Amino acid sequence: MDLFFRALGLNTKEKQLFLKLLSIGACSVSDLSKKTKIERSSLYSILERLKTLGVITQFKRKGILHAKAVDLMELKEIVEEKKKRLNRALENFSQNLEELQKLESNGNNFAPSIVFYEGEKGILKAYGHAANENKFYAYFNPKVIDARFPKFWQLIVKNIQKKNNQVAKELLVDSEYVEKYKKVLFSPGHEVKYLPKGVDFSTDTVICENQIIVFSYGEGEDLYAIQIKSSTIAQSQKKIFELLWKLI
Repeated sequence: MDLFFRALGLNTKEKQLFLKLLSIGACSVSDLSKKTKIERSSLYSILERLKTLGVITQFKRKGILHAKAVDLMELKEIVEEKKKRLNRALENFSQNLEELQKLESNGNNFAPSIVFYEGEKGILKAYGHAANENKFYAYFNPKVIDARFPKFWQLIVKNIQKKNNQVAKELLVDSEYVEKYKKVLFSPGHEVKYLPKGVDFSTDTVICENQIIVFSYGEGEDLYAIQIKSSTIAQSQKKIFELLWKLI
């Protein structure tokens, strides 16, 4: 029940006052102060906030101010309306994300932002950032990630494929797992090349427009990723990648 009231925007004291009003019905402020042992000066402030949130009504009877909790079904409608507004806000955020990311990167040119992710959930979240990019470059070892979580990396590929207009280039460590990776990956904007025989590494690096993400797959629970948000660093790494791409 606490989760429901938090969704309405009520803190603990506001929730308790609302439930009191719900149980006793319409009540004058003076009587409510006696029943709740809340001083009238504080009570007015709380009631005003509950009124702003739409969970109570206030009215005067014979010149005396009263308060009353709204019907329970009306509470449900308030939460549903909040949910609709939140969905609209998220949709608008997604539509403007690219422009917002440009603003964010401009502020990070001289002071890179570093985020650390840990565990399988952290790895997936970090890969999600790459999947949302319009373009990325990567050094990738299918053998290592397949050994750690065979179904997990296929899920990553599917998330990338959802972005139909995405352009990607990957330099892959050559192994028997490469063909398996290519069969799963069938995005038209995706190109791959093999690194020379004998070149091996146990980390992956994804280079995006304004960030780079380095993934490490150690033993046991030793899984982590480091995200560096900096257009300067990202562009430098991109140039090195493009040079290797031309040479291979």
